[in-house]
Amino acid sequence: LGVPEEEIELCADPVFQRDLVTSGPRSQRILLNLRPYSGWETQQGLWLDQVLLWQEESFEGEFIPLGPGDFEMGKRLQEKCTDLKVHPLLTLETMGRIFSRGSLCVSMRLHGLIFSALYDCLPVGLNYDPKVEAICEQLEIPFWELDALVHLDAGIAEVWQNADQHRLRYRRALEDLRKGALKNRAMLARVMR
Repeated sequence: LGVPEEEIELCADPVFQRDLVTSGPRSQRILLNLRPYSGWETQQGLWLDQVLLWQEESFEGEFIPLGPGDFEMGKRLQEKCTDLKVHPLLTLETMGRIFSRGSLCVSMRLHGLIFSALYDCLPVGLNYDPKVEAICEQLEIPFWELDALVHLDAGIAEVWQNADQHRLRYRRALEDLRKGALKNRAMLARVMR
């Protein structure tokens, strides 16, 4: 682009400007966010088994739609697992309430991972896109490839077992991303002068 390197500033998503929420006592609630993807039809049974397993382990499963097509996927799972709660499409106003009550969030969407970290709901990523892998690496949170879902339950068990270490890593990473997001505001103010 011809811009000198010293003039380039990397900034973080503005959502990182939101206040961090510290985890308090949480109910046994696992949040699930899936988005339409090519393997959905063949993996739908795996997802149903996963939700049923969580219920057998005394967790409440809640499906959180965050983008186009998500709600319909949640409803398809709910047809075979009536105890799965499917939220309506979340807004910025409702996200905090939902994420702050969750214990763990398995998400395919970038902002599902960001909001679960901001609201201290242990985030677990499902990689379908380079930006999801990138945010998982930035937040130092575990993620699974969609073709490795059979290992997801063992991975979640490890996250539960080492929740304090996972939380410490992503909370530290959030502080750095928050500083970057606040830098956005300062740069915008300079440009607008």
